[in-house]
Amino acid sequence: MKILITGAGGLLGGAITQKLAEAGHSCIAFLRREPDRAFPLEVKLKFGDLRQEDCFGTADPSIDLVIHSAALTEYAPPPSLEEVNVQGTARVIRYCIASKAKLLHISTINVELPHLNAYAKSKLKAEELVKSSGLEWAIIRPTMILGGASNGLLKTVRSVRKGVVVPIVGSGRYQTSPIFASDAATVIAALLERPWGNEAIHRLGGAEVIDYISIAKKTAEFEGLSPRFYLHLPFTPLYAILSLMVKFLPQLKGMKEKLLTYPLDKVPNRNLADELKVPLCSWTTILNERKGAEK
Repeated sequence: MKILITGAGGLLGGAITQKLAEAGHSCIAFLRREPDRAFPLEVKLKFGDLRQEDCFGTADPSIDLVIHSAALTEYAPPPSLEEVNVQGTARVIRYCIASKAKLLHISTINVELPHLNAYAKSKLKAEELVKSSGLEWAIIRPTMILGGASNGLLKTVRSVRKGVVVPIVGSGRYQTSPIFASDAATVIAALLERPWGNEAIHRLGGAEVIDYISIAKKTAEFEGLSPRFYLHLPFTPLYAILSLMVKFLPQLKGMKEKLLTYPLDKVPNRNLADELKVPLCSWTTILNERKGAEK
């Protein structure tokens, strides 16, 4: 299958491109700039910016599928989220229509939360565009993607390692089901091996469900650290303080938007990995393996 992957320079898009190329698919990595990672030699590179109307150039009828994983996250300002996540998706859809290609759209589990921040709203709007496109489409809603240094779980790990006092928003009992980018790519490759149908929405999570206070405590245990003091920061006053600070420090707006997702569970009610019987690595297992390797 000939597949174009947007966001191939990112964590998940890069893992998808790598996995599909290894599986024998003809892959085109759609990038904004030269990638930091090395792709297999057979992967073709195509450069463009989703903010530009003609970012893809002319249609390519030889493309069977477009996997759209390019997106901005919570820390981007709302106008940029609209420009890239919504209008960029519209450009992907027009390219798929012109090329007669199917579309696999990577969204987020956050669109299912009761309170949506600007990022989740932009991803939900993008989903609506996909659903009304007339294309053959499917949507994947992943949970937290692991493999980089910018997500909340790894920030919690770093705060445990650095100090005796560990800040936790609210009770810390809200749950997540993180999945490694390489595992997510494996699941997506497995999905393409079967008739995945049209108008399907799949939830994709990791091998375990874990809450943030357990993440902090397990990290301290595995690192052999003395007991930590967990400073629980009440959500409502913290959000009110950030809202006030944003008026004077606009750069904090991303933090405020991210905060909206913290006191909420982000666990898929059905996991595509389970449906496809794809084995996954758990975060706890990886942490244990790293500790053992350091001894």
